[in-house]
Amino acid sequence: FDIFFPLIQRFVTIANFVLYGVAVSPVAAHMLNWSPVEISNLSAVQSVFTFVGVITTLVLSIIKTSDFVMIFIGNGIFMIAGLMTYFDWRADTATAISFSIPLILMT
Repeated sequence: FDIFFPLIQRFVTIANFVLYGVAVSPVAAHMLNWSPVEISNLSAVQSVFTFVGVITTLVLSIIKTSDFVMIFIGNGIFMIAGLMTYFDWRADTATAISFSIPLILMT
């Protein structure tokens, strides 16, 4: 269990990240009529938030935050982003903000 559970959790998490990465282009084109330029702009913003997330994780690690708290925060944000995706990614009510926030949180 000490080895198998983290491997399964990592596999599921990576699979979900890949799902978002694959879904962004066709979903954005269908819901918001975005061209590749707007999708690239969103990717650039995601890169900035990824950098901020790495720095935040580094700072939390330096101040000796427990592993449980780090995993709890990460899984909580992941769950919130998933719920936002489920409720906000609708073709009839989609906006650029409601489309982008879950993707930014996923990074």
